[in-house]
Amino acid sequence: MKTLNTLRKALFTVCLICAMTVLCLIVSCNDDDENTPSDLLVGEWTITSTTMDLFVNEKSLVQYLMDEADMTLAEAQVLADLIQNELMGMFNGTIDFKSGGTYTAVFDGDPDNGTWKISSDGETITLDQGTIDEMLAAIKTLTESTLIIEMTQDEDFDLNGDELLETIVMKIVMSFSKQSTN
Repeated sequence: MKTLNTLRKALFTVCLICAMTVLCLIVSCNDDDENTPSDLLVGEWTITSTTMDLFVNEKSLVQYLMDEADMTLAEAQVLADLIQNELMGMFNGTIDFKSGGTYTAVFDGDPDNGTWKISSDGETITLDQGTIDEMLAAIKTLTESTLIIEMTQDEDFDLNGDELLETIVMKIVMSFSKQSTN
């Protein structure tokens, strides 16, 4: 049971780090041309859905729990679902991209602000470039009303108390709906 609690706390910690990093996900620059990716990005966006896949040492979270915690498939699935649902609950909120390349955001009640930049080809967003909080996300869809981004976040953490670091990888797809433009 101690291993499960340690695993749950470690995954929760990683998710908190990822949630803070998510605030740094949505990036773009302001151009004077109409309908550029930057122009489309400017405005207030609300998260409408999030999907997440968790991997530990290149194994799905379910497989990792079965292998490392000697759980049955059903037990591992229940715990993995609980962990994912808890983490997914943190991915709610808004981000407001300003035309000057700054943003303000509130995710899970926590305010944040920083800078954003969109790549010249409009395919990636970088938040807080050049800082410890820098985050890069691929833009899958960007229209006047819809933004879908995809990112991968990884952290090394000792999940099972064996003093060896496990690599936790979170693959996240977030969908946003535009609420207003600036």
